[in-house]
Amino acid sequence: MTHEIMIRHCGANIDEGRLSPWLKAVGDAVREGDVLCTYETTKATFDIEAERDGYLLKVVHEDDIVPVLTVIGFLGDEPDEPVVGT
Repeated sequence: MTHEIMIRHCGANIDEGRLSPWLKAVGDAVREGDVLCTYETTKATFDIEAERDGYLLKVVHEDDIVPVLTVIGFLGDEPDEPVVGT
């Protein structure tokens, strides 16, 4: 089963930001709390952490400008799990 990695609300008047390079590669095992990348806005920089154990699957490219509440990747139970519906 796959789980979304999403940019959550970062504060008032923050609508979008830029993703830093990913610290993990697609297929890498991650643990809950691992920092996956950072999200840089005009006001602050936020760490994006894994919310569960799993394997990093399909991701948005680094340096992309991404709106808040956007899915930027997925965590799966297996390293080669298909991401359904993308």
